[in-house]
Amino acid sequence: VKPAAPTTTTPAQPELATGKTHGFKDKLIITRIDVTPAYGQASEKPQPLAVGTVLLVREERIVDGELYLQTMGGVLRARDVLLFEKAMEIFSAELQAAEAAKKPLGPYYYLRGIIFFKQGEFDRAVDEYTQCLATLEKPSPLILTARAEARIEAGNLADALQDCDDALAIAPQYTPAQTARGWALYEQKKYD
Repeated sequence: VKPAAPTTTTPAQPELATGKTHGFKDKLIITRIDVTPAYGQASEKPQPLAVGTVLLVREERIVDGELYLQTMGGVLRARDVLLFEKAMEIFSAELQAAEAAKKPLGPYYYLRGIIFFKQGEFDRAVDEYTQCLATLEKPSPLILTARAEARIEAGNLADALQDCDDALAIAPQYTPAQTARGWALYEQKKYD
């Protein structure tokens, strides 16, 4: 007597929200990571937005009364993301508030640079990273390397190499700068 084959059940796929859109389909979104104080406790006052990944929404699904978004990067809850345009509004408002309060502006320019880079707007990312560097007392290898990567993508290889060299002058073992420098040399077809 043969043992019975194990039975497997496939979980039911959630129903698509038919005939109704929630404004996310075919739009760029940014995953949102809330910045919380030490020990992971929730904050009473709003915290600056931290940016995760920029993704394109393919489908919207309602599961147990909550809206989920299907992207190439997986399924995300709608409450954990922002539309790109909304994220830029938030950053602009936070930047203006920081300027008025005489707070350091570098982090805002840096995060906006990340958003523009991930959206493929490399020249705008370069501008944001440049503004970030202008707010710092001394250059940061992290920001120089981020600007170098945006310059490589924009095709400005000479300036990208200079950014990498400047970053490596500050931190000779900084691996991201070494990698970006190698990438820029590769793009210039300098293989030696």
